[in-house]
Amino acid sequence: NQGCAPARMGYSNGTQANSYEYPGAGVPGAFLDSNNSSGLIHRSENSLIDGRYVYFVRNGAPATGGTISGKVFARDLGHPMPGAPVQICGAPGCYTAETNDIGEFVIRGLEPADYNFRVFPGNDAALIPREFGPFTMTQDGAITGLEFVLQAAQVPPIDTTITSRGTSGQIPVLYWNEELTLRTTGCPGGSATYQVLQNGNLLKSGGMSEDPAGQYTGKVQPLAPAHGQGNVHIEITCPGGPPQVKDFNVYIDPSGWVRTVEGALIVGARVTLYRSDTANGVYDIVPNQSAIMSPMNRTNPDYTDGDGHFGWDVIAGFYKVRAEKPGCASPEDSGQEYVETEALEIPPPVFDLDLRLACGEDALPPVQGDIDCNRLVEAFDALQVLYFAAGFTVTQLGACPQMGLPTAGTQADEPVVVGDVDCDGDIDADDAVAILRGAAGKPLTDLPTGCHAVGQ
Repeated sequence: NQGCAPARMGYSNGTQANSYEYPGAGVPGAFLDSNNSSGLIHRSENSLIDGRYVYFVRNGAPATGGTISGKVFARDLGHPMPGAPVQICGAPGCYTAETNDIGEFVIRGLEPADYNFRVFPGNDAALIPREFGPFTMTQDGAITGLEFVLQAAQVPPIDTTITSRGTSGQIPVLYWNEELTLRTTGCPGGSATYQVLQNGNLLKSGGMSEDPAGQYTGKVQPLAPAHGQGNVHIEITCPGGPPQVKDFNVYIDPSGWVRTVEGALIVGARVTLYRSDTANGVYDIVPNQSAIMSPMNRTNPDYTDGDGHFGWDVIAGFYKVRAEKPGCASPEDSGQEYVETEALEIPPPVFDLDLRLACGEDALPPVQGDIDCNRLVEAFDALQVLYFAAGFTVTQLGACPQMGLPTAGTQADEPVVVGDVDCDGDIDADDAVAILRGAAGKPLTDLPTGCHAVGQ
């Protein structure tokens, strides 16, 4: 109103030394909604929600001190990236911001410490997150003019594969506790080596054997505790020619799991991610395709895969995960049709999250190759198939469907004939072999449309 003093915003613990005033305080019109550049509703502090301002009080003192600012770009310095979440973490804690319409960010109230950045792409899911730093903040210092460029992911060459749980944007998703097999082709008679790196740091390396000529194979030991973005570098020294080099990105996934109380993996459970700026704040569902999540998985809610696992890579904050499936309930409260974690602070990352549901038999669809219905695919199941193929009567356990009869599939409504694992219309030794391959973690992949792989 005319004659009134301009609005001010800030905080203090009662002393001038421990006080802070937000930029624009005392400036006429600075905080109005109509001011797109500095209106309070258009900005945030330590929050990814416009209009929300979060300040941390540590050791009885409000946050005052240093400022870090800069810009985020897509692919090169000519393309500023709006809506990119920015995370900065150091010994005092983590702070978050989001770039504005021209790619700028600013984080205030930083205590003296070394800080590392992690930057997620905005709505360009072809780019990959990157880490930068450390940057040293002095008392009441200012670090300005930072420029962070996010690059597009490199996909594996067509002649190169690595054990994965699938792909996201053609980038292999690797389970961090699994031994991996890396294969490529190159010049015959050469010598091949590989490296798995993360932010320039070597995680694993080794040689690759040649058999047959021109085809190279290497074993990569589990990558845990490393997680997140990584890259694979292969170099083949060729006789009488230049070396052949291949590079591509991977995502190392620590994953979470949804199981029954008894420990059986649950396929197709609905999992939902919630986020809050503070541990005791309001937890809101992370919007589907939100940049808060890495491009490796921006689906929320999501569903557990054929191995009962799920996972997201997220910016700093407090999170909860809810899991549910029709016919299941909380083991502690049968009237609650879901289970939910306690508040999880990120970072540090949460590894191998294990959510348990109490489920009736109807909630757990049959598993291909699990002849005796114990939710496991093992040699005993293959033996049952061989008995049946030889003309013997097979006595099923419990209420399992009889061998040779159709039952509902797990991923579609097409009927699955119990025992006909390769879906060729016959129950024979080939099906027993397929079960043994599945039990060894090498299920058939060249199956007819609608045929479920062993274990699914």
